[in-house]
Amino acid sequence: MPPRRRTRVATSSSANEGDEVRGLVDLIGSMLRGVLDMVQQPRSVKKKDVFDAGAIEFKGAKGPLDAYTWVHKMKKAFESTDLPEEKKVKMTMTFLDDSMPSLVDSR
Repeated sequence: MPPRRRTRVATSSSANEGDEVRGLVDLIGSMLRGVLDMVQQPRSVKKKDVFDAGAIEFKGAKGPLDAYTWVHKMKKAFESTDLPEEKKVKMTMTFLDDSMPSLVDSR
């Protein structure tokens, strides 16, 4: 039969370590709550945010490649700003406003 182990009496250093661990756990918990609050609150994306993310005004296209490039840049800008799906059409229209009369007249 193995010998009995002696029970360790808590010293002041182990008590301090316990306080440090609790403090660290509390700090991590509050940080996680802050991150969760940020994630759960919908952020309002403005035209400037999308523009800063690489979107450009559509000023017409000389060919399909120009149009494709514009669409690709818009998609990338929408992805990087986390623009909600239901707001993408309205936001796209703000980047088309100047060219809309020419698109309608060309029909």
